[in-house]
Amino acid sequence: MSALTVESAGKVRQRARENTLNPGVFYALKALFLHLASNKDNPSLEFKAASGAANSGLVDDPCKLYALYLKKGADATAAFFKISNHATVVQASSEVILQSATASEVIFAEWPDGKAFATGIASGSYTAYDGSNTTTASSATHELSGFYIVGSA
Repeated sequence: MSALTVESAGKVRQRARENTLNPGVFYALKALFLHLASNKDNPSLEFKAASGAANSGLVDDPCKLYALYLKKGADATAAFFKISNHATVVQASSEVILQSATASEVIFAEWPDGKAFATGIASGSYTAYDGSNTTTASSATHELSGFYIVGSA
């Protein structure tokens, strides 16, 4: 868990590009950063690793989520990546839930105006999701992990 430590959007864009070679993600990120520069006064952002570990406290400050890149592990076991409006613990009813059951699948999601999180962001990769429990954490071979792009609220 950590406080938000922002830097220039250009540095965040460079770090994001270094962490994915997928051309579809490259062009989606390019469009996002162009939008942020042209329409949102080029906000200061932070690049953060998205660990698949359960209850990974990512940010313990109010923030906005702009982009999320995830890559599935090497097997086809279903994995659910959950993001909660909480500073330390993933909640059962999370704000964002993404699923993959395809080995090495890439998932990219973006929120051009930023998805607000009033408390912070906690996340994790799980093997099941039943709507009322956080369930079991994924193992390294089938978890979803990658990076986030976040900014101040």
